[in-house]
Amino acid sequence: MRLGAALIAVTLAAVRALASEDATDLVKRFIEAQKRTEALAKQYTYLEETDRFRYDEKGRAKKFASETHEIVFIEGLEYRKLVGRNGKPLSAREAARVEKEMLETATERRKHGRFAAPGGRIFSGRHSADLGSREELLTMFESRITGEETLGGRRTLIVESAARTDFAPRSQHEKDVTSYRKKFWIDAAEGVALRQVFTIVGDNVFAKPGSTLRMEFDEVGPATWHPNLIVLESYREDGRKLRPWLRTEYRMSGFRKFDVQSTMTVQ
Repeated sequence: MRLGAALIAVTLAAVRALASEDATDLVKRFIEAQKRTEALAKQYTYLEETDRFRYDEKGRAKKFASETHEIVFIEGLEYRKLVGRNGKPLSAREAARVEKEMLETATERRKHGRFAAPGGRIFSGRHSADLGSREELLTMFESRITGEETLGGRRTLIVESAARTDFAPRSQHEKDVTSYRKKFWIDAAEGVALRQVFTIVGDNVFAKPGSTLRMEFDEVGPATWHPNLIVLESYREDGRKLRPWLRTEYRMSGFRKFDVQSTMTVQ
């Protein structure tokens, strides 16, 4: 019996090691595939509809605000231009303010050179979520393949990543990044993510544990994938319980390829 138990233990250890190795290889392929598709996706303009909801005492979500942005390029870089609020065009006064901000942005970009916001950061109102880089999945997280699922007729492999138990964060950035449990639905053929879900499990970030960020991806051009839906669900403490608090939905549509070499210059 002891020999049998030992053989089972060795077999299970080998299976776990193989699964871990397979997950690592898949994550590496995912990282490279995302780099390629994101470089192509930066050539597209689109509309972004933002709806903000607040949950009532019965857990029902009620929309209280919405915004529409046009994603364009100024001086070769992406810019979110506000074009509507609460389902209506901007007032003349607010439209003038938007145009002034665009001019100031173009001036700054010409003055200081091209720059871009750091990757891995999602903004929501006054808060931001530092999700870290994908490369940090290989250094701070342990990943494993947990199943398969078909999304949009495409076979995906599900990879779940949790902070390594032997990893000690040395900076606020590392504390933020390891406050999430990450789940990816990776296209088995192309290696890109068709869905990503980040769940807060630590107390180092702006929202309470249980809050989630979900991203759904669609193919907007040849070998080019871009989020078409981002949903942020925030929880808060109510007594000793965690309850849904705020929900923000970002919906992207109207993708059009744009030659960033002939970028818009604001005069």
